Amino acid sequence: MVSRGELDRNDAVFKNGTIIKCGIKPNGKACRPLIRINKDTPITIPELLKIHSKDKLIKLVKQKEVDMDKRINWKSGTITKSK
Repeated sequence: MVSRGELDRNDAVFKNGTIIKCGIKPNGKACRPLIRINKDTPITIPELLKIHSKDKLIKLVKQKEVDMDKRINWKSGTITKSK
């Protein structure tokens, strides 16, 4: 069962629906909440899937994993290179 506000690694959720707690493996990975708690909750995985295709989101996650200093703008589906 998913706890309120739990963050999950996006790559596993997008690929096959597996829920893996964020931060379990080294480097943190790209994480998003599964459910919205209040208006301050970051964009959730279900909301992202309404905006972008699963393939686009997997591509963003893979780019982030190559360089964890990159920033993802989830709403626009863009990634900013590290400095």
